[in-house]
Amino acid sequence: MSETMTVQQVADLAGVSRQTVYNWIRAGKVFNEAETGRTRITRTSVEAHLSSKPAAVADDEGTSEASSDIEGVAGL
Repeated sequence: MSETMTVQQVADLAGVSRQTVYNWIRAGKVFNEAETGRTRITRTSVEAHLSSKPAAVADDEGTSEASSDIEGVAGL
């Protein structure tokens, strides 16, 4: 099984809200792996989605945040 991340980990990494991550899942932009009934997002899909985004992204609340490089983030 591929490495997975929680919704909160993805939100923190991308600088967006948890709701934005759920929207990405529904839109098929990142992929969910069912793991004992909990939402887990594959790390490879997060990396692919973030690398396809411009340097600054706006989340669903209208705030603009710089996207983070997935390498070097503590605890991930």
